[in-house]
Amino acid sequence: MIQAIRGLQWLSRLVGACELTLGLVIWFVGVSSVSLHILLGSVMTLILLIVGAIALPVKESRSLGVVGILYAFILSGFGMVQTGLLIGPLHWLVQVLHLLIGVGSIAVVHLIGARYLKLKKVSRIAPTPVESVSVPQSASVAASDEA
Repeated sequence: MIQAIRGLQWLSRLVGACELTLGLVIWFVGVSSVSLHILLGSVMTLILLIVGAIALPVKESRSLGVVGILYAFILSGFGMVQTGLLIGPLHWLVQVLHLLIGVGSIAVVHLIGARYLKLKKVSRIAPTPVESVSVPQSASVAASDEA
């Protein structure tokens, strides 16, 4: 699962960069490639769902897994309805919120992934018993000679 998390983190970076670029081109240039933007947004939603589902069984990351799954629904839901919100001169506010939610999805994937990887690395290392530190006799004798 560690490799899956790492791969999904890289995929989220790639898809996120494409989504951001494509979204800004749609917004400022007016190129009509909304269907590709929706497809990439669906891929990002799936990444969030998968990363959230991977994090659910681990007790320490369960809450982040739930956040990831909820965020996936927010991301897709807002993406689908955003064209009908605040139609007119204030629609740019909706577009900015859509942009922030999209960038936030990348952050959520990396937050969940980092927590999961940290927990798995810690649990893979066997705890070592703490040993008492003993001072060799020659060191203690040399220290008393100098004083």
